[in-house]
Amino acid sequence: MLREFYGPFDEMCSEAQEKSERVSRSLLERPTGEMCPTCAEEGNESPLVIRIGRNGEFIGCSTFPACKHTSNIRVETGVKCPETGGELLERKKQGRNRPFYGCESFGFLLRGPRLELLRRILCDLLEPHVERLRRHQVIQFHLRDAGASARDLRMLLQQRLDSAADEAPAVALLFSCLGRGEGLYGVAGHDSGMIVEHLGELPIGGFFCGGEIGPVQGRTRVHGFTSSIALLRAP
Repeated sequence: MLREFYGPFDEMCSEAQEKSERVSRSLLERPTGEMCPTCAEEGNESPLVIRIGRNGEFIGCSTFPACKHTSNIRVETGVKCPETGGELLERKKQGRNRPFYGCESFGFLLRGPRLELLRRILCDLLEPHVERLRRHQVIQFHLRDAGASARDLRMLLQQRLDSAADEAPAVALLFSCLGRGEGLYGVAGHDSGMIVEHLGELPIGGFFCGGEIGPVQGRTRVHGFTSSIALLRAP
């Protein structure tokens, strides 16, 4: 009985494999609007896409298998971590489909040896400038991260779009740090392109700067590695 079933079944499978039309991989991918950071380090411009793997959706480079960069899709829960105050994210362990929930700061919490290492690094960095520091002075440290920077800008533009959907800007002024641009993202016109993506086609003027002025918690400060955007409405 098994032979009677398996013989014709095997022939049908072989015939389907030979004659069936192949589905293009591009039809199973969705663009993310971001560029691959691994390819950017080599001077190449490769979009990131959302793919489907055995454990669900993930982000990968569009040039796979030439580039094997992958990352998880950020799934926010809207709940804050009780320890750090950061966002709790839905995660999946490799090889398991069942999700679990963890803090976005997982792997970066400063405890024990990590905290001591950071203390020593800060002491070494600040020692030459200790005479110029004031008690309770705010000190900024900048980490250049193309992915995090792009996500922040996308989030802020989306918030602007959601909060003022009926008030389309007529002109945008963009002032970006010299540390951004093609050197950070691996593609020219990243910030201006994202403005157009979220707010539509509109005139954009501005220039690159050695420091940008913008508000933080109600106070105006000078920033580095940032973009300051002013949106102007028609009178």
